[in-house]
Amino acid sequence: MAAPAHQESPFGASPGELAARLVRVFHPASVLEVGCGDGSLVEALRTMGVDAAGTDVDERAWRDASADVREHLHVARPDEPHEGKYELVLAVDALEDLAPDEVESAVRHLTSMTGRLVVGTAPGGVGTVAVEDLAALLATCGFLRSPTSGVGLLPDHLAVYEAHPAPTLVDVVQSSERTIFRQQRELHELRSRVDELETDLASVAAAPPARPEELRALEDQLDAALAERDHAHKVVAEQAAELTELNERYGEQVARLSADAEASRSELHERRLEVLRLRDRVIGREEELGTALGRLAEAESELSSYTGLPERYHEVVHSTTWRLMWRIMTPYRKIRERTGAAG
Repeated sequence: MAAPAHQESPFGASPGELAARLVRVFHPASVLEVGCGDGSLVEALRTMGVDAAGTDVDERAWRDASADVREHLHVARPDEPHEGKYELVLAVDALEDLAPDEVESAVRHLTSMTGRLVVGTAPGGVGTVAVEDLAALLATCGFLRSPTSGVGLLPDHLAVYEAHPAPTLVDVVQSSERTIFRQQRELHELRSRVDELETDLASVAAAPPARPEELRALEDQLDAALAERDHAHKVVAEQAAELTELNERYGEQVARLSADAEASRSELHERRLEVLRLRDRVIGREEELGTALGRLAEAESELSSYTGLPERYHEVVHSTTWRLMWRIMTPYRKIRERTGAAG
């Protein structure tokens, strides 16, 4: 994962120089370097008052670290959870040897620990993951690439991603426009410099013949100017290619976000229709419930008319009036019984 101590730093600068640049650009109170190797950068940051720590998959790198910094280093894979929160996390060569699913896991763990992540990139991508796929993965974690952080101070292959609470199409457009504006401005400056060089060359060519020593000096100046012009043309071409690629990526991101927004609007429309259907069903059930409650009230009213009927019957049967009427009607009943028997 990390470069051995004797190899050139992947940051393109010595640990002390890079530590000074990081402090100058980000002013971090705490830093985690994933893929820290022998901890040289961690040690340099700590000497500058930064609470720095590091992880590396190679246990030998931990053993090679100096005793002063070893307690702040840990042996761990990038795609494994790591405790703590840091203002800045560095992952330059840490993702190169991971499979795509491991890169996804590592990105989710790293972004959960910080609000600013520095990742090493290359034209071919990060290991097995293309640059645009890595940017999309970081976007799902709420991180967008910063077009200005570290420009001119950090190597070009280092990309700075910063957390946005909920990246929207507006965030993507603003970020892309800032990058496009910066690239166009640099391109304009380079073209202006090329025009100046071509004007100088024309004036040199139109000058009267000079003495041999002056001619040699002019030839040296011409060679330097031509070399500078060729370099400027090369830089302009690279900037134009990068600007074209950025415009294409910007168009793809806008198209993807537009498609997602259209799908969300369609889903929202379906949910609203479902809510209306459920509301109609609730209204129908409320009407049925009202009818049932009305019938129940009628049944309760009818039932209340029979309340106390057994008690009233008992009172009548055992009352003196009933007993008197029973005795009075006894001869009549006997006559009816006889008549019935005779019939």
